[in-house]
Parts: sequence; structure tokens; C-alpha cells
Amino acid sequence: MPWVDYRKLCDRLDIIEVLAWMDWHTTVRRGDYLRGSCPFCSTGGPQKGREFSVHCHRKLFRCFRCKLGGNILDLWSRYYKIDLITAANELNEHLRDQLSDTSSNWQSQSNRPSN
Repeated sequence: MPWVDYRKLCDRLDIIEVLAWMDWHTTVRRGDYLRGSCPFCSTGGPQKGREFSVHCHRKLFRCFRCKLGGNILDLWSRYYKIDLITAANELNEHLRDQLSDTSSNWQSQSNRPSN
């Protein structure tokens, strides 16, 4: 496995995008804070979950019910029940895929004839 600088990786990641990759949806947004059902301890159903809080700018999360919290790497590793090294490599792959999609879109648009 390639070496990954955790700090640089976290700086490059957007916690809202990571939550979208996990298919998590917010119920409340106030400024830099998102609230919703906890992806770890919520059982789903008709409840309006607000126990899970995300600070977008600081890229941190916290559940007030199960008491889990941490940064983006902690979120990914706990959600998928993997270690931090594997989580870092998976998130790094997501970023690479995203960059290759962006560059291929840019290249296909730049190769189009102009009118």
C-alpha cells in the first residue's frame, strides 16, 4: 500500500462530499453545521434524527447518542469498519477517481470543435 500523508489527505477532502459517498443526508443545516441521523447508531424509521452533528469547516463529526466523533478518516474507517490506513487509501482513491473524471471531462470538452 502506498504511503499517505493523513493531514494532506484530510485537507484535500470535503466532509460533505465524503458524507455523500456514504449516502448520508442532512436534516438540518445551520451555517457551518449539519445535523441528521447517526450513520452508526440510528435504526432508521420515521424518527427525525438530529443526534449526529457535522462541522463542515473543521471537518469533524460527533454523535450525541453513541458518543462517536472524530475527523474524516475516523468517519470513513468506523462506517466501513476498516483501519485508518485502509480508510486513507480508499479516500485517496476516491479523490484520484474524481480528478480523472474531471480531467477527462475537460479533455473531451477541449477537443470539441468551436463554432
